[in-house]
Amino acid sequence: KSISLHTRDYEHYLTEKNNKTPRLIKNDYILFLDMGYPIPYDNHFSDEKPVTTEENYKSGMMNFLNSLSKIFEKKIVVSLHPNSDRKDFFGFDSYRGNTSHLVKYSSFVIAHDSSSLQFVALWSKPCVIIYNNDMVKRLTKKKEIDWFEEKMKLKSINIDNFDEKDIRSKINFDNKNFNEKNYEDFIFEYIKDSDENISIPKLIIEKISSFPKH
Repeated sequence: KSISLHTRDYEHYLTEKNNKTPRLIKNDYILFLDMGYPIPYDNHFSDEKPVTTEENYKSGMMNFLNSLSKIFEKKIVVSLHPNSDRKDFFGFDSYRGNTSHLVKYSSFVIAHDSSSLQFVALWSKPCVIIYNNDMVKRLTKKKEIDWFEEKMKLKSINIDNFDEKDIRSKINFDNKNFNEKNYEDFIFEYIKDSDENISIPKLIIEKISSFPKH
Protein backbone atom coordinates (compact mmCIF):
# COMPACT_ATOMS: atom_id res chain seq x y z
CA LYS A 1 0.00 0.00 0.00
CA SER A 2 1.13 3.56 -0.65
CA ILE A 3 0.02 6.81 0.96
CA SER A 4 -0.02 10.10 -0.94
CA LEU A 5 1.22 12.94 1.30
CA HIS A 6 1.42 16.67 0.84
CA THR A 7 4.59 18.72 1.29
CA ARG A 8 6.02 20.04 4.54
CA ASP A 9 5.31 23.61 3.43
CA TYR A 10 1.64 22.71 3.07
CA GLU A 11 1.73 21.81 6.76
CA HIS A 12 3.00 25.32 7.52
CA TYR A 13 0.28 26.73 5.30
CA LEU A 14 -2.44 24.85 7.21
CA THR A 15 -1.01 26.07 10.52
CA GLU A 16 -0.99 29.69 9.32
CA LYS A 17 -4.46 29.34 7.85
CA ASN A 18 -5.76 28.63 11.35
CA ASN A 19 -3.55 31.25 12.99
CA LYS A 20 -5.63 33.95 14.69
CA THR A 21 -2.73 36.10 15.90
CA PRO A 22 -2.39 39.65 14.46
CA ARG A 23 -0.23 40.18 11.39
CA LEU A 24 3.41 40.97 12.07
CA ILE A 25 3.50 44.01 9.77
CA LYS A 26 0.56 46.41 9.64
CA ASN A 27 1.41 48.34 6.48
CA ASP A 28 1.50 47.00 2.91
CA TYR A 29 4.82 45.54 1.85
CA ILE A 30 6.65 43.75 -0.93
CA LEU A 31 8.18 40.49 0.27
CA PHE A 32 11.48 39.02 -0.89
CA LEU A 33 12.13 35.32 -0.26
CA ASP A 34 15.82 34.95 0.58
CA MET A 35 17.73 31.84 -0.52
CA GLY A 36 21.00 32.58 1.23
CA TYR A 37 22.94 33.85 -1.78
CA PRO A 38 25.74 34.25 -2.72
CA ILE A 39 26.08 30.75 -1.25
CA PRO A 40 22.63 29.16 -0.97
CA TYR A 41 22.27 26.73 1.91
CA ASP A 42 22.00 23.78 -0.51
CA ASN A 43 25.42 24.69 -1.93
CA HIS A 44 27.09 23.72 1.35
CA PHE A 45 26.65 20.09 0.31
CA SER A 46 28.17 20.60 -3.12
CA ASP A 47 31.66 21.09 -4.50
CA GLU A 48 30.19 23.39 -7.12
CA LYS A 49 31.51 26.94 -7.11
CA PRO A 50 28.98 29.55 -5.83
CA VAL A 51 26.91 30.87 -8.70
CA THR A 52 27.53 34.54 -7.86
CA THR A 53 29.70 36.72 -5.60
CA GLU A 54 28.77 38.75 -2.53
CA GLU A 55 29.78 41.94 -4.31
CA ASN A 56 27.77 41.28 -7.46
CA TYR A 57 24.74 39.99 -5.59
CA LYS A 58 24.60 42.77 -3.01
CA SER A 59 24.99 45.51 -5.61
CA GLY A 60 22.24 44.11 -7.83
CA MET A 61 19.80 43.30 -5.03
CA MET A 62 20.11 46.64 -3.25
CA ASN A 63 19.63 48.54 -6.49
CA PHE A 64 16.61 46.44 -7.47
CA LEU A 65 14.86 46.38 -4.08
CA ASN A 66 15.42 50.09 -3.49
CA SER A 67 14.04 50.80 -6.97
CA LEU A 68 10.93 48.73 -6.20
CA SER A 69 10.35 50.56 -2.94
CA LYS A 70 10.71 53.94 -4.62
CA ILE A 71 8.53 53.15 -7.66
CA PHE A 72 5.64 51.63 -5.70
CA GLU A 73 6.16 53.51 -2.42
CA LYS A 74 6.00 50.28 -0.46
CA LYS A 75 8.21 48.84 2.23
CA ILE A 76 10.54 45.96 1.38
CA VAL A 77 10.46 43.03 3.82
CA VAL A 78 12.71 39.97 3.63
CA SER A 79 11.97 36.43 4.75
CA LEU A 80 15.43 35.10 5.56
CA HIS A 81 16.39 31.56 4.63
CA PRO A 82 16.10 29.50 7.86
CA ASN A 83 19.74 28.41 7.62
CA SER A 84 21.18 31.79 6.68
CA ASP A 85 23.63 33.29 9.16
CA ARG A 86 22.58 36.85 8.27
CA LYS A 87 20.98 39.00 10.96
CA ASP A 88 19.28 40.99 8.24
CA PHE A 89 19.33 41.23 4.46
CA PHE A 90 21.60 44.17 3.60
CA GLY A 91 19.75 46.45 6.04
CA PHE A 92 16.17 45.63 4.97
CA ASP A 93 13.63 44.62 7.63
CA SER A 94 14.11 40.87 7.90
CA TYR A 95 12.31 37.98 9.59
CA ARG A 96 13.12 34.33 10.05
CA GLY A 97 10.74 31.41 10.49
CA ASN A 98 7.58 33.26 9.42
CA THR A 99 7.57 32.73 5.65
CA SER A 100 3.98 31.49 5.30
CA HIS A 101 2.69 34.36 7.45
CA LEU A 102 4.71 36.94 5.55
CA VAL A 103 3.55 35.66 2.15
CA LYS A 104 -0.06 35.58 3.37
CA TYR A 105 -0.14 39.31 4.15
CA SER A 106 2.20 40.55 1.41
CA SER A 107 1.11 42.71 -1.52
CA PHE A 108 3.58 41.13 -3.90
CA VAL A 109 6.38 38.54 -3.73
CA ILE A 110 9.87 38.62 -5.23
CA ALA A 111 11.83 35.37 -5.28
CA HIS A 112 14.58 33.32 -6.86
CA ASP A 113 13.99 29.63 -7.63
CA SER A 114 12.98 28.98 -4.03
CA SER A 115 10.92 26.05 -2.74
CA SER A 116 9.05 28.68 -0.70
CA LEU A 117 7.31 29.63 -3.94
CA GLN A 118 4.86 26.96 -2.79
CA PHE A 119 3.45 29.57 -0.42
CA VAL A 120 2.97 31.97 -3.33
CA ALA A 121 0.71 29.42 -5.03
CA LEU A 122 -1.08 28.43 -1.82
CA TRP A 123 -1.87 32.04 -0.84
CA SER A 124 -2.52 33.08 -4.47
CA LYS A 125 -0.04 35.94 -4.47
CA PRO A 126 1.34 37.82 -7.47
CA CYS A 127 5.03 37.11 -7.90
CA VAL A 128 8.04 37.76 -10.09
CA ILE A 129 11.20 35.64 -10.23
CA ILE A 130 14.49 37.51 -10.18
CA TYR A 131 18.04 36.57 -11.17
CA ASN A 132 21.33 38.26 -12.00
CA ASN A 133 23.80 37.96 -14.88
CA ASP A 134 25.87 35.37 -13.01
CA MET A 135 22.92 33.04 -12.45
CA VAL A 136 21.89 32.75 -16.10
CA LYS A 137 25.46 31.91 -17.11
CA ARG A 138 25.24 28.62 -15.20
CA LEU A 139 23.15 26.06 -17.04
CA THR A 140 21.90 24.22 -13.93
CA LYS A 141 20.75 27.44 -12.27
CA LYS A 142 19.13 28.71 -15.47
CA LYS A 143 17.18 25.46 -15.74
CA GLU A 144 15.92 25.82 -12.15
CA ILE A 145 14.75 29.37 -12.83
CA ASP A 146 13.11 28.31 -16.10
CA TRP A 147 11.34 25.42 -14.33
CA PHE A 148 9.47 27.72 -11.93
CA GLU A 149 8.71 30.19 -14.70
CA GLU A 150 7.18 27.42 -16.78
CA LYS A 151 5.35 25.48 -14.07
CA MET A 152 3.90 28.53 -12.28
CA LYS A 153 3.67 30.70 -15.41
CA LEU A 154 5.61 33.52 -13.73
CA LYS A 155 7.45 36.44 -15.29
CA SER A 156 11.07 37.20 -14.47
CA ILE A 157 13.40 40.18 -14.18
CA ASN A 158 17.19 40.42 -14.43
CA ILE A 159 18.25 42.62 -11.50
CA ASP A 160 21.39 43.63 -13.42
CA ASN A 161 19.46 44.81 -16.44
CA PHE A 162 16.07 46.43 -15.82
CA ASP A 163 14.31 49.78 -15.99
CA GLU A 164 11.11 51.24 -14.52
CA LYS A 165 9.09 50.29 -17.60
CA ASP A 166 10.20 46.70 -17.28
CA ILE A 167 9.23 46.62 -13.61
CA ARG A 168 5.82 48.21 -14.13
CA SER A 169 5.00 45.84 -16.98
CA LYS A 170 5.62 42.80 -14.76
CA ILE A 171 4.57 44.05 -11.32
CA ASN A 172 1.01 45.29 -11.17
CA PHE A 173 -0.85 45.77 -7.90
CA ASP A 174 -4.18 46.64 -9.52
CA ASN A 175 -4.50 43.53 -11.67
CA LYS A 176 -3.09 40.13 -10.79
CA ASN A 177 -0.10 39.14 -12.91
CA PHE A 178 -0.95 35.46 -12.59
CA ASN A 179 -3.66 32.97 -13.51
CA GLU A 180 -5.14 31.25 -10.46
CA LYS A 181 -5.77 28.12 -12.52
CA ASN A 182 -2.00 27.84 -13.11
CA TYR A 183 -1.42 28.01 -9.36
CA GLU A 184 -4.13 25.40 -8.74
CA ASP A 185 -2.50 23.08 -11.25
CA PHE A 186 0.90 23.61 -9.62
CA ILE A 187 -0.55 22.83 -6.17
CA PHE A 188 -2.19 19.62 -7.38
CA GLU A 189 0.89 18.46 -9.27
CA TYR A 190 3.65 19.34 -6.78
CA ILE A 191 2.18 20.18 -3.36
CA LYS A 192 -0.89 18.02 -2.73
CA ASP A 193 -3.08 15.83 -4.90
CA SER A 194 -6.19 15.63 -2.73
CA ASP A 195 -8.61 17.85 -0.82
CA GLU A 196 -7.52 16.52 2.56
CA ASN A 197 -6.55 19.39 4.85
CA ILE A 198 -5.16 17.52 7.82
CA SER A 199 -1.64 17.11 9.16
CA ILE A 200 0.66 14.40 7.84
CA PRO A 201 0.69 12.35 11.11
CA LYS A 202 -3.13 12.33 11.26
CA LEU A 203 -3.34 11.52 7.57
CA ILE A 204 -0.98 8.55 7.95
CA ILE A 205 -2.93 7.21 10.93
CA GLU A 206 -6.23 7.56 9.07
CA LYS A 207 -4.91 5.85 5.97
CA ILE A 208 -3.33 2.97 7.89
CA SER A 209 -6.52 2.52 9.91
CA SER A 210 -8.50 2.21 6.71
CA PHE A 211 -6.35 -0.63 5.35
CA PRO A 212 -8.07 -4.02 5.33
CA LYS A 213 -7.22 -6.07 8.41
CA HIS A 214 -6.08 -9.65 7.92
